[in-house]
Amino acid sequence: MGEREAPITVVQHVVIKFLTNENVGPNEIWRRLLAQYGESKLSKTQVKFWHKEFRGGREAMQNTSHQRRPRTSISPENIAVVHDLIEGNRRLTVVEIFQELGTRISYGSVQSIIKNELLLQKISAGWVPRLLSDQQKTARVQISETLLACCKEEGDAFIHPSHSDL
Repeated sequence: MGEREAPITVVQHVVIKFLTNENVGPNEIWRRLLAQYGESKLSKTQVKFWHKEFRGGREAMQNTSHQRRPRTSISPENIAVVHDLIEGNRRLTVVEIFQELGTRISYGSVQSIIKNELLLQKISAGWVPRLLSDQQKTARVQISETLLACCKEEGDAFIHPSHSDL
């Protein structure tokens, strides 16, 4: 069986536990970790926490896992709903989208979906993609070339049409 390297934080926890059992104070332990590990050392607050834990009889070297509430508001279903609302009316505000969804999703999650998931930003009171698709880029180039050709063909008449043409 090959050797597995322990995470640097667990190794430092072992050192903290050893030095705590030797009655070394947390400030001295932190200084020794700084000398040994440099920038990879634990913070002084973390050293004090672990020192206190080991003095209290803790045996485990690793952090305990947390029971966190799963993130449910930014789901594919909610992203699709926000996308459909914006496609239906690009002038909707975040508040209006939030109100439309009721208690289903928070205001912050609506913002996060629009900005981070759909990659949209508000320009002139309408939601637009931050980046253009290849099709949109091609269309812009074609339109620009057409306008440039008209400008070259008609000259000043293209830029300053006479009032009689209106």
